[in-house]
Amino acid sequence: MKRAIVYDWIDTFGGAERLLGIIFGAYPTADIYTLFTRFERARWAVQYRSRIYTSYLQPLYSLCQSKPLLTPFMPRATESLPLDAYDEVLSVTSSFVKGINTKAHHVSYVFTPTRFLWDQKQLYQPHKLFSPLIDALRKWDVVAATKPNTMLTLSHFSQKAIKRTYGRNAKVLYPPFSTTYFTAVKQRARKINMPPQYFLFVGRLEPYKRVDILLKIFKERPAMHLVIVGTGTQERMLKKITYGVSNIHFFSNITDEELAYIYQKATATILPQYEDFGYVTLESLFFDTPVITVSESGAAEIVKMCGGGIVSTKQTVHAIGGIVDIFHTLSYTINHRKIEMFDREVFLKKLRTEFEK
Repeated sequence: MKRAIVYDWIDTFGGAERLLGIIFGAYPTADIYTLFTRFERARWAVQYRSRIYTSYLQPLYSLCQSKPLLTPFMPRATESLPLDAYDEVLSVTSSFVKGINTKAHHVSYVFTPTRFLWDQKQLYQPHKLFSPLIDALRKWDVVAATKPNTMLTLSHFSQKAIKRTYGRNAKVLYPPFSTTYFTAVKQRARKINMPPQYFLFVGRLEPYKRVDILLKIFKERPAMHLVIVGTGTQERMLKKITYGVSNIHFFSNITDEELAYIYQKATATILPQYEDFGYVTLESLFFDTPVITVSESGAAEIVKMCGGGIVSTKQTVHAIGGIVDIFHTLSYTINHRKIEMFDREVFLKKLRTEFEK
């Protein structure tokens, strides 16, 4: 049985990439296709380099290193990936590669409808001059969503979004969380210099993560500290607008051992975004750090299952800031047994049921 795995692009590290590493490892003979790579920013993927094949966009990305500039070309590049020789293809995507052309049995693990085309369009392309391009891409995206034989997704939150956007019924398959791995990491936790008390954000510094909300909250509360762990396209801009602000701290290139220490010392982890799943939520709860997040999100779904947090009904500075103000008066119980529902082997067993025909 000849298998291939397809992902949008490999140029960073986050929750999605932890998931990819598990899938790539579970199918060691599968070829891996992606639109482009940047291994210096995705060191986790170097071990799979001999199996990874890129599209004709790779030379262009190597020159400009800009996904927005290449976006108009991504649908055609997706369709050009040579996948007809395979018996089974698994696409894993938050963007375009659900639209691959293949004669194989195609299962698509769709994180969310393409963010910058649908629910979060205004965050990425706010100017009306982009409207004709966005409209054309949306039409392509709807057709692309009809191509997979089976569609899976991360949470009931994203399941509803897929139904609303594409009219498809996706099956929920919660991503894996390796308690064995993080138990070992916890034992190797590495101390680094941190503020004495702080709230925490961990994630990509991208528009949909809404770090801008947190900056406004903590600029208004100079006695409270915010630690931001992550990198992304907004990193330079976010650092620029907080220049001279002494209670907001940025950390990048953090190891898992250092992140374990950061989690354990934090007052709470804040996720102000409408997260499709919220892998960071599980990480934080594993390290006994409660979570503040917003309702109608995958992260809120996890908090409701596992305890250990509070959910804001609104994604606003006032609502989330109000929770920050009273958080020291609240207490929470985290149900670690519930976290075991996301075990790696449980995930792989369900994935194999859908993918391997």
